[in-house]
Amino acid sequence: MKPVISFVVVFLFVAVSASAQLILGGQASLLNHDGNNQWGGGVQIKGLIGDRVAIGGIIRSYPKNLQSETSSISGENVTITSGNAITPVAGMIEYYFGKKSAVNPYLGTDAGVYFNNNFTIVNSDNVDVVNENTKKAYFGIAPKGGLMIKTGGLFAIFAQAQYHFLFGSGDPENITVPGFGGASIETKPADKFWTFDAGILLRLKPAGK
Repeated sequence: MKPVISFVVVFLFVAVSASAQLILGGQASLLNHDGNNQWGGGVQIKGLIGDRVAIGGIIRSYPKNLQSETSSISGENVTITSGNAITPVAGMIEYYFGKKSAVNPYLGTDAGVYFNNNFTIVNSDNVDVVNENTKKAYFGIAPKGGLMIKTGGLFAIFAQAQYHFLFGSGDPENITVPGFGGASIETKPADKFWTFDAGILLRLKPAGK
């Protein structure tokens, strides 16, 4: 996490020193992993240099979202509940098109650390025979495309879509289920997923002033 924070601090210093426009933002975010939706939110800070290149950082959080299904282990029906809670902390870079327009499409990418909690619960006869919470951190990148619309004042609105790749995540893990003859189940942390964001930006410092 420290290299990400250092990256953000250094580039924000460069951006502000270059009379960039300082922008703060907040957003609602929808994460889609294997067809399951998970709501979250985030905050960001960035410097927009010459109305073209923005450099900064972003933090998002997606609270625990569990999905349950009935399965059979050693001939006995059990309920298996699994899910993830994900918190990305990343640096960002974005390139904006339509410099003099109120509507600015942009492309970019985030890169940073994803803190991932993977939950697995196995319930048999109303008793949790497994209740695992695995916490790990992964490096990930997330290319994105979006649209910023200026309102004519200090505020702008934006919407974007991103696809996230987590390196080292997604490898299946086997969890032994006690009392079932050594049987095990396979669990898989989120490793690739979409996010869709919409939010508000506050442009604190006009470029060139």
